[in-house]
Amino acid sequence: MAALVAGAGRVYPVGRLDLKSTGLLLLTNDGALAAGLLHPRGAVTRVYHVKVDGTPSEEAITRLRRGVRLADGKTVPAHVRVLERLPTKTWLQVTVVEGRTHLVRRMCEAVGHRVDKLARVRFGPVALGTLPPGAWRDVTPRELAALRAAAGLRPGGGARHRHAERATRGPEDRDRDRDHPRQAERMVDRPPRRERAREGRVHPQATETMTAVASAMRAAAAACPKPPTRRRSTTKRTPKLPSATAEVASASPTCPKPSRRTKSQLRA
Repeated sequence: MAALVAGAGRVYPVGRLDLKSTGLLLLTNDGALAAGLLHPRGAVTRVYHVKVDGTPSEEAITRLRRGVRLADGKTVPAHVRVLERLPTKTWLQVTVVEGRTHLVRRMCEAVGHRVDKLARVRFGPVALGTLPPGAWRDVTPRELAALRAAAGLRPGGGARHRHAERATRGPEDRDRDRDHPRQAERMVDRPPRRERAREGRVHPQATETMTAVASAMRAAAAACPKPPTRRRSTTKRTPKLPSATAEVASASPTCPKPSRRTKSQLRA
């Protein structure tokens, strides 16, 4: 392994294998390639040979194919087929497109079958083949082109999806780009970011369209006749009495008035 990574710079593992798992493991010094292969958008297939306890029923295999509910969510439907049936064990081939931790082991345990052995035999277009444990080889040009296509990268270099490039760029990369002569030329006489955002906030063509619409609306408003304004009267109006009060008021003058008595009559 030391001879493999010697002189390669920074090496990125594409996926991982735990201590109880064996099989194919891709290593690359291309960070964009590793990020593109591991990103869920690519849906790169992983093929495993799994040895489980017991004999899975057809219902258990159907559950694995349709998706199993785990603690971190339901799995994506997988391709499962039986390779070999032993007296107490069963070999399965499971193909998934997710890279969650211990995904295949948890899927098998969710349907009631513990995993004894697990080996990754294919990752995307690269197959393990007859490569013995502990050995390594370089990928062929055809395999590299297929890996770049699966990761969403152009054949000549560069990322189709910008997320793969951003995921692998660190502070040292940005500092190196800032010190580049061409980047330094771009920074000369460059307005601040806030002014650039203010200038590019509205497109010039959109501004002309908005001005034309505003002038047309003002012309249409000037051509339309204005409704007559209604002035309020300053004189106070006496409120009308309700009907019951009006009847009482109109009936009150007909009531007999009390007679006036003089002082002599009151004394007598």
